[in-house]
Amino acid sequence: MNEPWWRVRVTQEMYEGIANVQSLYKSAGRSFPDGPSSASDAPCRTARQGPKHQPAVESEAPNYMPRLDTRATGRGNSSDVPSHRGGSTSAPRESVGHRAHQSMDEAEEETRSQTGLQAQSDTVSQLECVTCELRNDLEHERSRSLGLVDNVNRLSSERERDRSDFAFAQLETS
Repeated sequence: MNEPWWRVRVTQEMYEGIANVQSLYKSAGRSFPDGPSSASDAPCRTARQGPKHQPAVESEAPNYMPRLDTRATGRGNSSDVPSHRGGSTSAPRESVGHRAHQSMDEAEEETRSQTGLQAQSDTVSQLECVTCELRNDLEHERSRSLGLVDNVNRLSSERERDRSDFAFAQLETS
């Protein structure tokens, strides 16, 4: 009996999803066990149960205060900062502004990379759930298909038995 076309497509999509999850795990420096998940793995939720966690995208976005880009203007607000000795500032404005923005740029870059890692982690979690749901759906469809095959075989044998009973009854009456 030939497999339906959709079953082949779902299986291919599962393999692609698993490969994608594995590459995301690898790029995040995490390990990914080969083979199907064991019973000791944490249970995943199916689509019928609803998602385990819906991340609030707004709360994950970095909250930046608008600032003047001193690299473009060549001027910062270093003249607004009093010297820690109480006197006037003697450092050139450009060097103070450059150092301040260098550390702010580093902080922003770190925040962006953390946000990127969080987004990647969320993507991995979503792919794990989708993979688990597909695995559960495939298992359900496989058992349903086996049940249907059993029913067809049972009905075929009952039909054959009924035919032989009918033929035997016809022979007795003649």
